[in-house]
Amino acid sequence: MYLNKLPAAQKENFLDLAILAAMANNEFVDEEKELIRQYCGEMNIPERYETKKSFEQVIDEIAVGCGKSELRMVAVEIYALLVSDKKFDAFETDFMGKLIEKAQISKDEYETIKEMVDTLNYAYGKLNELIF
Repeated sequence: MYLNKLPAAQKENFLDLAILAAMANNEFVDEEKELIRQYCGEMNIPERYETKKSFEQVIDEIAVGCGKSELRMVAVEIYALLVSDKKFDAFETDFMGKLIEKAQISKDEYETIKEMVDTLNYAYGKLNELIF
């Protein structure tokens, strides 16, 4: 939704972060792969499903290379990816905690991100029920 606004240099870093997030609980499910495919399309970069960098390297580069608004975009998209399979386990919670801390996103902002993404997912679900 927001990834086309990321600086060009950060798009590959975001893709690495998304892949690492998807594998945070050692379950790389179809819903997560589909979102990563969509992310690549939105960012206009080649699809891949293997990381090039470590979590620490990627998160450091994103934290330095993105402004506050872009860091919020990253947090929104990563949270959406993590809940795409309708589960949010302890590994994924820990992953988001590290991201939020490094991005210097407040607990209140993070709670708002979670609430809005969850509300959006609920609305999409209800629309799909109505349409299909």
